[in-house]
This record gives sequence, structure tokens and C-alpha cells, in this order.
Amino acid sequence: MLDQLQPSLILIQLGANYMAGPDWSAYAKKDIQKLVDELHTRSTPCLWIGLPDYRLPATPDEAALSLKRRNELIQTTRALVETVCTYVDSTTMTRYPETGGDGYHYSAKEGLEAGFAWADQVFQQFVLDLYRQSTSANQP
Repeated sequence: MLDQLQPSLILIQLGANYMAGPDWSAYAKKDIQKLVDELHTRSTPCLWIGLPDYRLPATPDEAALSLKRRNELIQTTRALVETVCTYVDSTTMTRYPETGGDGYHYSAKEGLEAGFAWADQVFQQFVLDLYRQSTSANQP
């Protein structure tokens, strides 16, 4: 698909779904590395938009485990992708509402406003900057 479309910027948003399952870390590393290898063969600027904030589980032990996994995933992803993409730590841009719905989806009623604000921040802080860099590099 990338060969057909030949985009001028690639945006990748992957996150919390990697944290499920008993062997989540090995799976995440393998999957992320596969995509990084593909991106490395291209000269297209890219943004890797990491997982956003989410509502933690109610029990302290589950919340601590969730935060530990989240931080490990952020560190792993950043280390793997920064050779080819700008990494965006979305946990610094988002705060998921503490009450209401499922607590995990920014497309759900409770998270929709936060989701739009997140997208706007990524666009303003990263997409426009990369676009300006690429167009100025192509100027004579």
C-alpha cells in the first residue's frame, strides 16, 4: 500500500493493545521491529504516536502492573522506532476522564473530546513541524 500511495508523511498510532497477554513484551518488540524495518527502507518522514493515557484498573496491584507495563512499552517503543521515526509520547498530551464508559477508547462518548484535543496537539506540535521541514528541504 505504501508503494502505491507514496505518502509524504507516515503516521503510525499504536499503543495499549500490545500490553495484553502473558508474553506481551516479546510480541510487541517483534511486531514493532517488523514495521520499523519496513520504514527504514523508505526515506519518508514518519511519526510514531504512542499510546495515550487511559483509566487505570481499580485495584492497586492491577494499577501498578498496568503502569509498569505502560512504561516498559513506551521505553521499548521509543528505543526501537527513534532510528526511523519521531516518537510522540501521548501520555504527556492526554488525560482520560476518570469516570464513565469503558475508560480505554478515545472514540467512546467519555473520551471523544480528549481524543480530538490529542489529535490537535499531535498535528500542531509534530505534523506541521515535519511538513515545514520537508518543504523547506525541497526549496532551492
